[in-house]
Amino acid sequence: MKKQAINKEAITAFQQMWSSTQMTDLSLHEFVLSNNDGWCAHVEKALQAQGIANGGSPLKFGINNYQKKYKLQKGQLKDITYYWAAKYGETSEQAFQTIKERLQQIQQAALDKDLSSLENIEFSPSIKWKVAYLYAPESILPIFSRKALEKAAFKTGLYPNKQYSIAHLQSHLISKKPTTLEMNVYAQKLQAQGQKKKKNTKPQKAKIQAAAVNHWIFSSNQKHYDINQLLGSEFIQHNAVNWAVSQRGEKVRRGDMVYLYRSGEESGIVAKFKVVNEIADAIPSTAFEESLWRDSQVQENYKGSYLRLQLEKHLEDDFCPLSDLRKSLDFKPMRHTNKLATETLVDYLENHYFEEGKPIFTLEKAAQHVFLEPAKLQELKQLLAYKKNIVLQGPPGVGKSFLSDRLAYLILGSKRPDRVRKVQFHQSYSYEDFVEGYRPTENGHFTLQQGIFYQCCQEAKRLPHLPFILIIDEINRGNLSKIFGELLLLIEADKRNQPIRLTYSPNSSFVVPPNLYLIGTMNTADRSLAMVDYALRRRFGFVDIVPHFGKHFATYLQEKGKVPASLIKDIQTTMTQLNDEIANHTNQLGTSFCIGHSYFCNFEGLEKGKEKEWYQRILRYEIIPLLREYWFDDLDRVKELEEQLMK
Repeated sequence: MKKQAINKEAITAFQQMWSSTQMTDLSLHEFVLSNNDGWCAHVEKALQAQGIANGGSPLKFGINNYQKKYKLQKGQLKDITYYWAAKYGETSEQAFQTIKERLQQIQQAALDKDLSSLENIEFSPSIKWKVAYLYAPESILPIFSRKALEKAAFKTGLYPNKQYSIAHLQSHLISKKPTTLEMNVYAQKLQAQGQKKKKNTKPQKAKIQAAAVNHWIFSSNQKHYDINQLLGSEFIQHNAVNWAVSQRGEKVRRGDMVYLYRSGEESGIVAKFKVVNEIADAIPSTAFEESLWRDSQVQENYKGSYLRLQLEKHLEDDFCPLSDLRKSLDFKPMRHTNKLATETLVDYLENHYFEEGKPIFTLEKAAQHVFLEPAKLQELKQLLAYKKNIVLQGPPGVGKSFLSDRLAYLILGSKRPDRVRKVQFHQSYSYEDFVEGYRPTENGHFTLQQGIFYQCCQEAKRLPHLPFILIIDEINRGNLSKIFGELLLLIEADKRNQPIRLTYSPNSSFVVPPNLYLIGTMNTADRSLAMVDYALRRRFGFVDIVPHFGKHFATYLQEKGKVPASLIKDIQTTMTQLNDEIANHTNQLGTSFCIGHSYFCNFEGLEKGKEKEWYQRILRYEIIPLLREYWFDDLDRVKELEEQLMK
């Protein structure tokens, strides 16, 4: 590609000559004209004006003029005038109509900036994306080779995966484009980086860096050494550990980093260590370290070849399994005790597993501290995947907001706050806040600004193969018909990706992408709120979240708060009895008003030996005021309950 900005005149000329109307009237004769007046010729000319080569067979557009000297290939048909790809039709006219129809679809998808739909149109990938680029040069990156896209994507943090589509690679790269760069210039920079990398280094071959921290992979065979006992011990939390090496040990330096690969059952990368002592500085092992060996003969072979490692992070149950390494990096199981890690592997592990705040989020991880069984959480995940929109409803203090966060990360697969947005509805919240509307500027004018829902849709549309989450707290506090407006239809699972004209943007189409998920929370005990209208209920799945004062609650208080077992039992008994009375109340209360468990899950200010005072403080300042609200017309009953709770 030549180094140049977009040739806007050539683009505009092509778009005007071959608009939607002209494409509808396009004939087969005009399509294949070879004297620079045909559609195919104009495509070639417009691409060349952008510095984009478009070589290949004359049949790349699907149909062309037939010449007797041409030898028909397999999968091709001909008549006296044309030859074409047989997959498009049995006659030249049928083939042309199919080709024209698909080109019109490409044109429309490009104008709508709908890369996902563009991906699904059956046409030559290279030609398809080049034609789309001519209709939307500011929305499509002029890199058309899959291999080139993958190289550029890797440089911007997207790791290799054969399942990624061209639309996904395009979307990822476009999301990284600086706003000050034109698309052509950005593409040139990406490709220049790739060329520089290819010229100076050999990709995927790790080399020891003399003046830098090297990253190593050390393998542990569980038949020889009990790595699980080491990582689960108190010892490793406070001490460095001797690590036996048989190969390249003398090349490992103090300050290098080590990824520990566990072989055998549950194989994968399980921890990260820092080298604190080289072989030359080895010190004797402790009795605990000696006890970790399971094969004395193997241990004897390693005598004197010890590095000293300090634990940086143990991935525990969220370790990186071999299956993930194979799928993303074509990683092969370890055959040696240690080896250098490639740059690709280091980037993948650091960004997906060891970067602070981004651990892989499993079902078991998500189930922790929400007091739900993994099977129930899996059911919620499946409901959200099917319905696209759910509401977690329940009384105060059952952990609806906490659960919405865990469910979001479970859908994403990792803690990625950059793909989770939150908003809270209230009585004054409007369509203009949520979708788009005019807002005053500092100079006294008004400008059209997009709201959080519009922004979420655009972000999700740019990366169609990644899930995005919008959490709406207190969803029933707003006027939902007013807030969602015409988009109340498009949030339905089977209406996603259907274009619509927005109230303030009637000249462009808008879609709600299928990879955007909505999670709402709703307090069922709030008397001030009206019933949720049926139109919204039909579009959301409603999930009841109830108080849990069972075994998971008891375990959490004991492990996290160090609350005595006797006090935990008192809390469980007292709150269960109180909730039974609330649930069975004949007039205005019921299960929607029960007291949640999360009131007792905050241990701030809890001092050892003063657990009773902590419990009574929660009762006095949080639970009892709520009861006064519930029994506002029966204060004598509130007084009785207060005496029972505080005794």
